[in-house]
This record gives sequence, C-alpha cells and structure tokens, in this order.
Amino acid sequence: MIPTSFKLGGNTWRVRLLKHLVQIGANNDVQHLYGLCDVENNAIKIARTIDGRVCSEETIYKTFIHEFLHAALYTIGKQYQDEELVIGLENMVWQYLRTARGGQAATVANGVQLDNDSPKRARAKRATGSKAQPANRRISPTNKAARKRR
Repeated sequence: MIPTSFKLGGNTWRVRLLKHLVQIGANNDVQHLYGLCDVENNAIKIARTIDGRVCSEETIYKTFIHEFLHAALYTIGKQYQDEELVIGLENMVWQYLRTARGGQAATVANGVQLDNDSPKRARAKRATGSKAQPANRRISPTNKAARKRR
C-alpha cells in the first residue's frame, strides 16, 4: 500500500496522488509525468492519469517505488542521480515484491494484489482454507535438533 507519509533520515516525506502531473520543459514544452520527487518540499507526487488515460494501480505503485528511490538516494547525499540506475533498482524491487515467498509476500499494494503463491500452493490453500506451508522450507540443523527434543 502506498503510504501518505514516511520518514527518511529523520525527515517526514509526504506522498500526494494527483489527477495529473505536468512540468514545463526548457523549451516551454509540456511534459506529462508519472511521478516527481520534490526534494525541496520532501514530497513525492504521483499522477493518476497520463495524457487523459487512467494509470493502472501497478503503474502507480511502481511510480511510487521509483520516486521513493530518488528520495532515498537524495537522503544519503546523492545529489546527482543516474536515471538508469533508479529505473534498474525500481525493476529489481518490483521483481522482489512480485516473487518473494513467505512472510508477508502476498502484499496488497494500493489495490495491486501481489499474489506470490505458486499454483500448487494456491490450490492447497483453497483446499484447506488456510495458509499452506512452503514445500521447500529449509530447517537448519539446530532447528531440527530442537524439534526432536519437543
């Protein structure tokens, strides 16, 4: 879920979802933006529409991740940021969220269900009505010994 605010480096950042987001370019051309990290005001702004088209919840969430990464890099002192690096990190974080297993991996991100269960686990959950344990769960040797003592 996209937060309305969060803290980085002791500063509170606000997140605003806007109907649309535009920026005037160097040649007075209008640029429609998915998102913007406003470091002067500690704000992340995200557009709900681009060129009149409604953005999907997945696009909005990925935009939040992207702008959050800009905010995090700025917070640790990276004034100049390589956009390719931020896009690469955004894609890696998104892949992690989509494929992580266990814990709270099945996350709802502002309406985007990140269902990380394999088809086999999903069927097991439906059949039992509960959370199925992962089939490949590893137990360390110390945990095996502790379980035998119980």
